[in-house]
Amino acid sequence: NGCTDIATVTVTINAVTATATADPVAVCAGDPVLLTATGGGTYVWSTGQTAANVLVSPGATTTYSVTVTNNGCTDIATVTVTVNVVNASASASPNPICEGQSAVLTATGGGTYSWSTGQSGANITVSPTTTTPYVVTVTNNGCTGTATTNVVVNIVNASITANPNPVCQGSSTVLTATGGGSYSWSTGQSGPSITVSPTSTTLYTVTVTNNGCSDIADITVTVNSVTAAVTASPATVCEGGSSV
Repeated sequence: NGCTDIATVTVTINAVTATATADPVAVCAGDPVLLTATGGGTYVWSTGQTAANVLVSPGATTTYSVTVTNNGCTDIATVTVTVNVVNASASASPNPICEGQSAVLTATGGGTYSWSTGQSGANITVSPTTTTPYVVTVTNNGCTGTATTNVVVNIVNASITANPNPVCQGSSTVLTATGGGSYSWSTGQSGPSITVSPTSTTLYTVTVTNNGCSDIADITVTVNSVTAAVTASPATVCEGGSSV
């Protein structure tokens, strides 16, 4: 009726300020990280863990979120953990190689390189006698990774047999070689088996080639000769006489 009065009411806002931190924020793949959340009474992480402090071991750069609840109100905070990944790789050139040859091993992915041979550096030279795996440990930003390359060694073992050996002068023998795909003889002939008729003791060689690699074998064929001689004493006799 033309009169006034004033009344007040206070509305209380339950504010939740969620925070999330990581220690450390940059790690190597698989290393542990401590995630810490503040701001509430309960915590639920995107990992499914429920605590203010949780441990994680990310294999790649990951963003974690936490839902903080207090007095029936919630807030969400996120934190990103950076994972320093070392992408180590190793290769060999040439590969495969022949026995006695060398290959250059090349590694990439890091700042420093340590090989299973004890050598260091992005590029090293090796001369394996048999097929050999080589491992390199690559280090970058305090993190490491490993890579392996297999150097294949093609080995040719040439050998020769002669049948028969020795031989008589004027006779033949068969030379047989093994160990490869192609055969080149010192006689100019080719093929795994050849026939020769040496007039005197002779050395024969064969070059055996397989997978682009070669080896040489040799064999000596002995020729046995007979020199016949006849003598008469006396050389001249009378009719009816004798001579030895």
